Amino acid sequence: MGTSGSITRNGANEEQRYSQYVEQQKNEHQQKVRELEDKHAEEIQSLADRYKREKSEMEKAFTTSLSDESKRQAERLAQLRESHNAEYDTEKKKNDAEFEKLAARERTRTDNYQKKQEENIGRLHARYQAAQDELRRQNGDS
Repeated sequence: MGTSGSITRNGANEEQRYSQYVEQQKNEHQQKVRELEDKHAEEIQSLADRYKREKSEMEKAFTTSLSDESKRQAERLAQLRESHNAEYDTEKKKNDAEFEKLAARERTRTDNYQKKQEENIGRLHARYQAAQDELRRQNGDS
């Protein structure tokens, strides 16, 4: 009975380690996503501020409307936003897929471990039963 309890505790410890591992991977994934979001937001804000500053400086210097330049800068800014959003989405999808593969692999590994432990317990039970039956037979009990 001590062996059975030990195997059960080992299985529980393995499950707990697996859960901690998956949670750690999830937290790392979320941290990467937050870092990318922050980085892209800073770059976009920096470009927007630069655009506004340069536009106002040019308007002051030349006192003319910079509609063409403004349009080009706005288009460039929009392209950069799209580029950063695409990069962010790609990285997020890649990390999500990697996390799912990892979780699936760990689930399979844990399932295999549990099956193996169940088989071991079954073999021990069969041996115990055989020994018990042998003792009964030797003692003349039915």
